[in-house]
Amino acid sequence: MRLLHCKSVGSENKIYISLKEPTPIPPYAILSHRWTDEEVSFATMINDYRDPTMNKGYAKVEGLCRQAMRDGYYYVWLDTCCIDKTSSAELSEAINSMYSWYERSGMCYAYLQDVSSDEDPGDQGSSFRRSAWFTRGWTLQEMIAPKAMVFLAADWIEIGSRSRLAEVIEEITGVETRALLLPIKSQDFSVRKKMSWAVGRKTTRLEDRAYSLMGLLNVNMPIIYGEGTKSFVRLQEELIRISDDQSILAWDTPRGSFGGEFGPLATSPDDFTNTIDARPMSYKEFKDMFRLSDGRADYRMTNFGLRIHLPLEKVQYWDQTIFHAYIACSSSTKEILYVYLAPIVGKPPGHFRRIVTPLGDETKSIGYAKHVVLNDIQPTDIFIATEDPRLTRNAVSITDSKRWTFRVRLTYNCRGFDYVDYYPKFIWKLGEREGNPVMIVTSETTLRLGAILFCHKTSEESFSVILGVHRGLLWSDIAVTDKNATALSICNAYENRNEDRWKVRLQERDWVKKRIGTTVEGLEKSVVSTITKGYNDIDDIHVDVSISMRYGAQTASWRLQT
Repeated sequence: MRLLHCKSVGSENKIYISLKEPTPIPPYAILSHRWTDEEVSFATMINDYRDPTMNKGYAKVEGLCRQAMRDGYYYVWLDTCCIDKTSSAELSEAINSMYSWYERSGMCYAYLQDVSSDEDPGDQGSSFRRSAWFTRGWTLQEMIAPKAMVFLAADWIEIGSRSRLAEVIEEITGVETRALLLPIKSQDFSVRKKMSWAVGRKTTRLEDRAYSLMGLLNVNMPIIYGEGTKSFVRLQEELIRISDDQSILAWDTPRGSFGGEFGPLATSPDDFTNTIDARPMSYKEFKDMFRLSDGRADYRMTNFGLRIHLPLEKVQYWDQTIFHAYIACSSSTKEILYVYLAPIVGKPPGHFRRIVTPLGDETKSIGYAKHVVLNDIQPTDIFIATEDPRLTRNAVSITDSKRWTFRVRLTYNCRGFDYVDYYPKFIWKLGEREGNPVMIVTSETTLRLGAILFCHKTSEESFSVILGVHRGLLWSDIAVTDKNATALSICNAYENRNEDRWKVRLQERDWVKKRIGTTVEGLEKSVVSTITKGYNDIDDIHVDVSISMRYGAQTASWRLQT
């Protein structure tokens, strides 16, 4: 661990600052702050240490050292210049050690450069309450881990200690006062509760939303920048290895509608919203409640998804059979939580996907039961499949639109093909102009799979367009069909293809190229599925999803047009 060594030089109150690697590690102070332009880097301290004042960020380093020396600390740690970030190995070690470094510090200074020292931090509308420091991902663990902490304003004047401001901080962040006043033990707060503290926090790198929670959750794992949301899934997989806390399953997707399907684990801390009322139960209490004679608390990730032993209740929603899977969590009013599962067609019994289901005017992936009828519940070993990454392949974001209207339009050169079926029926209606199906969705819609089936009037050759809206992303694909197919059977076949079937389907796409190419005069060979983002028009965003058949300079296409 590198530290900055601070000492006064001469009678002019100058400070000499140098990098050291002392052994053993002496008492030290540590800084929590937001990065700004021209921070002092490790390279600056090494190469320009004789005149580091050339960098404006040196004022922050000097301010930290002066404050620490006043409190009796002559070593300080600062993340901008004590880590060689050009070394991936050192950066990974630092991120995995960060929580313990803050925890072992004698004093932590939270420097809030956007806060004034001449106001009451508790006042509504104060700059303290509005500080961006409370919105950053990394500052969550930096706020909780240290034994002692004081907040400093932009002029380095003390605002107050963490203990004195604990109630105000709880109002701002949602982190309970007892987490701010007492050292946190792993069993003091549930996984879901700790995750909820990170809701809405921002990081410069997407992966840091997961990495900044590692210490708080007592997890160590490799750092892989570039993996995106996989980092948060990987964090939860590591948690499953060391914890039997089933509140990790008590998350709710921020958007969704009937038909949306997901993996067993959340993809963002924001899925652990505070609107979920969930507290872990002891597994003995859970086992006794459901009379689980062979119940097991352990669960693990496999190549089939999450393997877990849960009580299942079969229920009917509209025309769909789904299951309530009860988890070892209860609400503040003693209701038992369950997640919604749908069986995977074509898989053996016991293979499910997690889904969202309508409850009144809302859609949720978590439900609450006041009473359970044990005769209707069967404890079962099940697999909850991971989220299909192909759902977001070739996808375009629709989260910034108010309403999307998808209209099918066949071009002149594709004459002879008509739609004959579409699925699901409740999300489509017939358009006023062409009489073809129109699908209207919003950014809150989740459509696992939808399909439109086209058939030629005379040759009976057919193909289908498959599309979906998943987590605010629109995607599409094409598939070949036979004359006995329906839009529903197409969706089922597409959903349950395995890798071998996937290869066959790509070969069948060649069949689509040839058959449609021969049916539509003068066109052959090329079938391309694309999504291109179009233009804004008042409240609607226009996007074309097109399949084009090219021959020379000619192009024929049909379009789903917003």
